[in-house]
Amino acid sequence: DIGTPGPSYTVAYTKVGFVASAAVNSGALEVFTNYDTLATTPTFESGTFTYEADGVTVSETGLYQVTFNTYFRATVQRAAPAARLSVNGVANTEIVSTGYIRSQNGHNESSLSLTTILQLSANDKVNVLFARAGQAGTVNLEASPESAFMLMKVA
Repeated sequence: DIGTPGPSYTVAYTKVGFVASAAVNSGALEVFTNYDTLATTPTFESGTFTYEADGVTVSETGLYQVTFNTYFRATVQRAAPAARLSVNGVANTEIVSTGYIRSQNGHNESSLSLTTILQLSANDKVNVLFARAGQAGTVNLEASPESAFMLMKVA
């Protein structure tokens, strides 16, 4: 007797890039803002997702691993973009702010990376918000493949 196999599980995942943006460091200090930076065509997917510049909508309720990696270039001294996720326009509590750009002696690039688990309901839209955490000035978010956003249903 091996017991019951448990509930069925549907695999769902997606990877979508970011579009280039020079706006991600333009807001007020530590004000997280939607800059419509997500691409609308996935790199790959399994499952059903809807893609818009202001987020990816999931079609199934479940527990999701969400990861994003963003790459920046700038010549602004002491720029420091920060990011956090939002669900249905509401900012999540976790913040990543490790993107300090010195812009001296060739240090003009930086990146941000965040992975977390979110309980999402069908039709929830997940997005990445950006804020300025250092000096004002143009910081360029580099497009895919250098920057990417991923969702994977884990339960």
